[in-house]
Amino acid sequence: MKTKLVFVVLFLIWTTCEIQVKGAVFSDTSSLYQDLFTNYSSDLRPQADLSQPIKIGIKLYLFSINNFDEISGILSAVVGISMQLKDFRLGWTPSSYGGVNTLTVPKDKIWTPNIYLIDPANEMKAIGDGKVIGRILFDGSVIWSPGGLVQSLCNVNMYSFPFDTQVCTITFTLWGYLSAEAILEPLDNITSVDSLFYTENGQWEMKKAILIPLDNGSRSSLLQVQLTLRRRALYFVINMLAPILLLSVLNPLVFILPVDSGERVSFAVTIFLSFAVFLTLINDNMPKSSEPMAAISYFLIVIMCMSTLIIVFTILNLYLHFKEEEKEVNKKLVLLLRYLKLSWLFKRYRMKGTRITVSSKENNKCSENRTDNSNLEQIEREKTDVVKMNWKSLANEYDRILMYYYYVLIFFVWIILVLLLSV
Repeated sequence: MKTKLVFVVLFLIWTTCEIQVKGAVFSDTSSLYQDLFTNYSSDLRPQADLSQPIKIGIKLYLFSINNFDEISGILSAVVGISMQLKDFRLGWTPSSYGGVNTLTVPKDKIWTPNIYLIDPANEMKAIGDGKVIGRILFDGSVIWSPGGLVQSLCNVNMYSFPFDTQVCTITFTLWGYLSAEAILEPLDNITSVDSLFYTENGQWEMKKAILIPLDNGSRSSLLQVQLTLRRRALYFVINMLAPILLLSVLNPLVFILPVDSGERVSFAVTIFLSFAVFLTLINDNMPKSSEPMAAISYFLIVIMCMSTLIIVFTILNLYLHFKEEEKEVNKKLVLLLRYLKLSWLFKRYRMKGTRITVSSKENNKCSENRTDNSNLEQIEREKTDVVKMNWKSLANEYDRILMYYYYVLIFFVWIILVLLLSV
């Protein structure tokens, strides 16, 4: 029993000594720091063969989409850029320095590239600053991960507003270096953007984020980040499309509003002004140079033109309604009303449905007699309609038929809008 206890104590003492021998101490790190940077210059490009470019691996982190102003076309995002390169002057053997295999140093002590935005929204400056700490691995790999708020210009296509999807690009470049001296490339050929710590935006949903090297078949110092953003349309559906739909349904009801109420014209003008207000609200959310224009803008223009015609027809119907009853009803207006009712179309279908099978001679005679009789009946009916119809009944008939026509037009206009926005 005592022998086992002695072995256990000796094993613990040996393990403690072994850990102390292999554990790194401050003197090891200080010695390594002095050895690495005694003759080191951060101004020189770390490439043993200067005829070859130094490859800088990029990994992008997307933290949030702060704002996307589609009117000015400015995308504001918080990103982090992890850059990794090989510096042949900064390698060491960990066992020679107490097992130290990594070292953190200020950014100014090592060579790091300056990465700029090609299409900034304001001033052009390098990503990150000198306060970001760099990290050196024992094999000479240098990792530097700056980050911050970037503001880039974006071409906006508002055709499908508010169900639009915008594709914005953020282009990075190595400023001051030719493509023969330094190139950017996705780290480990990973083209996806890391969105593990991404915070969702309330207005835009991020659908895709990828890295695209702009090499065009040759080496390049350009790297493009492509962000695909889809608008969250519920707000605009509730606050814009739904009221416009309700107003377009209310608009033709002016034709069944009693004439004696005296509110017909004011009702139609109020609906027209409401459409004008919504057109102004939508234009406030549009860039002035949007190409093409939003489909909903064309839709509102068509709806406003229809609303204008409703005002015109309302005034004309009021004129017919209050016309002197002693005057004879215009036959052309009665004939136009009959065509709007499509009575001629229904009559043709009725004539096609009544077929009589007789001999050819009898058929010709019957057809002539039937034609003559139908013509006489039609003339008599027109005369009777003109005699029986007065100006008030004519105006009422026009009100009813115009309401039907406008509801059919509004239905087709909305169907066309839905088809355009779904493309």
